[in-house]
Amino acid sequence: MKKQLVIIIMAVVFATAIYPTSSWAGNTFLPKDIIFNYFPLSPSAPGEWIVEPIERHEFALEYENVIQKMKNALEQVSQKIKPFQSFDADNEKWLEPQLVLVPSVVHLQGRPGETMAWYDYDFNTLAITWNVLKNENDIAPVFSHELGHWVWFNILTEEEKQQYLKIAGKPDQSDLDVAKKYQLDSDELLQEWFAEDFRVYVVGLKYENINIHFKSHGEPEKLKEYFSKFRCQS
Repeated sequence: MKKQLVIIIMAVVFATAIYPTSSWAGNTFLPKDIIFNYFPLSPSAPGEWIVEPIERHEFALEYENVIQKMKNALEQVSQKIKPFQSFDADNEKWLEPQLVLVPSVVHLQGRPGETMAWYDYDFNTLAITWNVLKNENDIAPVFSHELGHWVWFNILTEEEKQQYLKIAGKPDQSDLDVAKKYQLDSDELLQEWFAEDFRVYVVGLKYENINIHFKSHGEPEKLKEYFSKFRCQS
């Protein structure tokens, strides 16, 4: 029987320290250090979270494979876009997202399916959970989606957000029903649209393979043109 921990979040809580990675190297998204942490941070969405850490023997057996799979995926992503940098004017420093690999399975009670990965704004952290890490074909798409959330919060100007929303269109009732199902407000739904469209561009997925739950109403060619300005190497 797998061990479960139930974490009840009443509000945003900072429970576990994050140790930052080294600077992201060169023209790839490959960090010099990849961090593993069973409990990297408190989930920022209020609610009841269930965390199932994997068995230590499984972690030990898969450790090297997971590291290599992650490196392969990051190199794949780097073929399309260069690393982003975001300048924190208040502290006069460049921000880089931290990457934490989580050897656990995570669920938010009341939300369908697993929480496979997330971007946490307060910690400036991209977290990817175990069931994604085991499948190399999933890592690049999931990482790219979460990087899209980071881009939304740290790279886009308000003008660029409005440009995207003009292309993406407005949510209809079916979109709002999906948002309610996944406990998202209207702003969070639009952020999911952006992250999913960003993922499609970076990984090169066809739009018929997009996550139907978070599909914007944007025309593929207009979206491709919009995203092509984000530091393409070509």
